[in-house]
Amino acid sequence: MAHRHWIQPALNLSKRRITYKAVTENITKLEITPKIAIPARTQRHARLANVAVGPNLADNNKGEIDFLSCDYLAIGHDRAINEAQAEYIISQINDGKATWSRSGIWPRSHESPMNEFQEKAAEWLKADAVVLTKSGMDANCSLVEILLQYNYNIPVYLDFLVHASFRYGIRAMKGDMIVFKHNDLVDLEAKMTKRGPGFIIADSITSSLGTIAPLKDMCDLAEKYGSALIVDESHALGVHGHEGNGIVCQLGLEQRVQFRTAGLAKGFACNSGIFTGRQEFVELFLGGTTKCMFSHAVQDHEAVRLLKALETIKQANDKRKSLQIKFTYFKQELRKLGYLGYYLDHPTQLFGLVTGDYDKTVRLDRTLKSKGIYAAPFVFPAAPKDRSLVRWNITDALTQEQLEYTLAVLQEFIEDGTAKPSEWPDYKKPCF
Repeated sequence: MAHRHWIQPALNLSKRRITYKAVTENITKLEITPKIAIPARTQRHARLANVAVGPNLADNNKGEIDFLSCDYLAIGHDRAINEAQAEYIISQINDGKATWSRSGIWPRSHESPMNEFQEKAAEWLKADAVVLTKSGMDANCSLVEILLQYNYNIPVYLDFLVHASFRYGIRAMKGDMIVFKHNDLVDLEAKMTKRGPGFIIADSITSSLGTIAPLKDMCDLAEKYGSALIVDESHALGVHGHEGNGIVCQLGLEQRVQFRTAGLAKGFACNSGIFTGRQEFVELFLGGTTKCMFSHAVQDHEAVRLLKALETIKQANDKRKSLQIKFTYFKQELRKLGYLGYYLDHPTQLFGLVTGDYDKTVRLDRTLKSKGIYAAPFVFPAAPKDRSLVRWNITDALTQEQLEYTLAVLQEFIEDGTAKPSEWPDYKKPCF
């Protein structure tokens, strides 16, 4: 098997050490006018992230192994999904009916693919109604805008690791944000005892560590304090639950979780998002959110792709089983090698190895890339300075040979000291 990057020597990092100090030194404010400038801090944060991520994504044509992709079921290149979208576009052009860049504020006809998807997705998710948005961030921010627009004093209890788009939305609405320790219901209850009922927000599967939220206990706590629960299912839809309808449905909590959100770029491999709620929320979204009133909506040809993807996902039990076998095997073998990350025990298709500071994380990531292995470094400001991590996404596109090769490389890293898991913050103990 010819893999060009697998036989290249490791990058010579000594020529130009990539360290936190080197990346952040000699940064000054960026002048826009003589009286206005972008602070050095803004540039520092951007540079830290840009340097850590590096210049390239994995190139499968070069034999590089992609642990970056969130297309967990590997349906992004499904011929039927892509042909359905293409055929719809061509038919609309031929019929002279093609319309582009429709604003979100204007309602669609009942027969539109957008409305059809919303109805079918609601049935699939056992929800009263589904609102389709342009992205997962739009879904999260729009829902927060609806809930907090005139509810200035309602507390919003946020899991420490919940997706950053919620923080963005809450800050935009000047909401009362209260962060609790990751999956720590004792800490959550202590805060709710002091502050009273509010909105509780958590990811069903966290996007950095792949941990599963204790949703049943969260429901109990929310009901005890008269609170509402918002669950982001972005990394669960497609992969977990009956017909891939997520962990909320898997646990039978559809009636106890008031709102669900999701970005569909993962399990659906489509650039859209959704949130669920009562039917009345559809009208609130159309006329009451900035994201809808002052921007464009999901277009009909995109909704056609979503419809075909949903049909594919429902029937993808074999892919879900195949994926489960792969991520279970990979995590088990990692533990045998000595990568005893505390968060590896959750039965999910993604996980994070919490490597520690910026320097360790970037150095490990660069060395992985030199071997043709592409995972995702999460560093400050996307992660705490002392708990940077490398996230791994297992998809059904990964072959057994690629998994075996990656494990062999990671074993080498243990033996030559490139990786020292016993020194990492998450070695056999929680660090979030």
